[in-house]
Amino acid sequence: MLGRLSRLRPAAAARSAARVSALRSAPRRGLASETYTEQQDKTGRPLSPHLTIYRLPMIAYSSITVRITGGIAYAYIVGVTALALFGGAGALEQAVQSLPEGGVTLPAAKFAVSWPFVYHWVGCARHMVWDVFDVSSKSFTNSLMRTSSYGIFAATTAISLGLATLSLPKPAQKE
Repeated sequence: MLGRLSRLRPAAAARSAARVSALRSAPRRGLASETYTEQQDKTGRPLSPHLTIYRLPMIAYSSITVRITGGIAYAYIVGVTALALFGGAGALEQAVQSLPEGGVTLPAAKFAVSWPFVYHWVGCARHMVWDVFDVSSKSFTNSLMRTSSYGIFAATTAISLGLATLSLPKPAQKE
């Protein structure tokens, strides 16, 4: 048996060398001046995974929204900090007090500010639960994950609407 294998090795090596030299001498696709992107564009195939043919699950939208609201909350915090630093101590209070009362503007503004903060907080709490209780556990099912995503959107909207209806007392008038 060993002698037979040793006799086959040179023949297999010759076939392999012939394949390698054939591949090296074969004409290459595209010109050397073409970029990889240009070569791939000529094939007409979509990128993979292509979002126009792939439907994201609700949990993906929820996770993306947690990240986006984190960025929005950061921008709000930077804006308020800049207003306080450059506008003085009472600039933020004056800006809020200048909004018209009795219309939809003030509650809409409160909702627009509170929704990203609340969603990010609730979404982070959900991720913390996933980290504490192993996500790969059998208690976490796809339907539970989907339900929790819808629940986060609903709870965030309800909490933000509640916060939008709250008002702080007006500051006492100085005499």
